[in-house]
Amino acid sequence: MSEKAVEYLSKQIENINNKLKEISDDIHCVDIEINTINDKIILIDNNTDKTEDMFISFGNEVFERNQNELLKSKIDDLLKQKEIYQENYNQLSVKMEEMQDVINNNDIETMENVDNNSDSTNILWLLEADRKRISRDIHDTVVQNLTALIHKQEFAIQIADRDLNRAKIEMNNVKGIVKESINELRNIIYQLRPMELDDLGFNEALMNLLDKLDDSHKDIIMHYTIDCTDDISHVVCMSTLRIINELTSNSFKHADCNNIYIDIATDDNKLTISYKDDGCGFDFEQIGKVKSNNTGYGIRMLVERVNLLRGSINYNKDEKEFVINIPLK
Repeated sequence: MSEKAVEYLSKQIENINNKLKEISDDIHCVDIEINTINDKIILIDNNTDKTEDMFISFGNEVFERNQNELLKSKIDDLLKQKEIYQENYNQLSVKMEEMQDVINNNDIETMENVDNNSDSTNILWLLEADRKRISRDIHDTVVQNLTALIHKQEFAIQIADRDLNRAKIEMNNVKGIVKESINELRNIIYQLRPMELDDLGFNEALMNLLDKLDDSHKDIIMHYTIDCTDDISHVVCMSTLRIINELTSNSFKHADCNNIYIDIATDDNKLTISYKDDGCGFDFEQIGKVKSNNTGYGIRMLVERVNLLRGSINYNKDEKEFVINIPLK
């Protein structure tokens, strides 16, 4: 491995380690807040005065019950927040361990089929392009949602005294934005490393990915067959998932299609992806030219990924079909 690659990975490990410390602190703060709220609930229960007359006792009971419900709801929200922190922590931990193994063993798995001397620049470019894509996804969804959330919350505070019902409606909308942001973050995390790949194997991860894509675009019908062995290196598995993601994204955004057809199979020597849609097609020869609106990165990254795996990629413009072969040995 080149010195530049080692230096790059070392810097990434340092950044991830700092982020892990921040997330660990966040989890600790959430635990403290949960414990504090639980103490409040116990205090309310213990301070209930059973000797007052029936009317006052009933009023206190209703008030205390409402308080308990609000506090328990707060605990539920904190537990969900803790779950998000924990997922982020686990994902980053796995990523850091993989990078550390690369440095320790001087034998990176994601480069097992790659000539380091000739392709190290392409690998670094691909990593940077992936980071840019993730950054853009977060900015275009989660960041914008959180910005809208701040404005809605400020508006609700301003009108709370004058129009309580309207303020409640706005706060309810805030809840919807938070849920949407959580779902977007989950999708981004899923694309980084699908849990099914570790737990259930390659075939299941592929089917779950395609099911998710199918559910997210009801106006486009996806037809697919999968016949793959699960005994495939991690780098080929992850690369295949990213290739499918990029191809479908291209179809969803640009092809104006109604149907997508995907066949993925393995034999003793290679993995083959056959992908086509019934859309408008495009000029595959222009893949090296990134447009002014930053489109074009996706297909270029796809080609780089296939090349780094010593694979081949062919596009039939008349059939609008990709055929991608990736060697397994």
